[in-house]
Amino acid sequence: NNEIRKQLRLTLFGAILSTPLLFFLLENYLLRGELIPETVLGIGFGWVELLLATPIQIVLGWPFYKNSYNSVVNNKRANMDVLIALGSTTAYGYSIFVLLDVIAGAVYFDTAALILLFITLGNYLEARSKGKAGQALRKLLDREADTATLILENGETQKIPIEEIEIGDKMKVR
Repeated sequence: NNEIRKQLRLTLFGAILSTPLLFFLLENYLLRGELIPETVLGIGFGWVELLLATPIQIVLGWPFYKNSYNSVVNNKRANMDVLIALGSTTAYGYSIFVLLDVIAGAVYFDTAALILLFITLGNYLEARSKGKAGQALRKLLDREADTATLILENGETQKIPIEEIEIGDKMKVR
């Protein structure tokens, strides 16, 4: 299924770029930043996070931005896509302001990226489940009987084409 493959590609893309961010997040909270250097190849650590989070924000965030726009402009309602886009964009934008020393605080590029990654992973799992359910339904429909066993008035049975069943017929069901 195309939707399953698309969601899998998006999930893998996000996971590859988010893995370092997740490591940085866990290392910062568990080890209090003892393993993370202040710079990576001379680039400030916050800028490295920005470089990893930006493609995620663009690629994984785009469907949510598009759906948010359609929901708000066309339907005059906010849906889950609006909440996801708002949450990830707020964390991302706030982090840029912190990185540029416009405001004081911590950067949350990891949060912005992980919000999008986990929702995209959920979309992949949902698409896969729907695909499997559809396949199971198709298999079930393929097993549909071509004939029915009709119970005659004398108690005997007779096989007839399924199209010939009429209201009131007594049938044997297996």
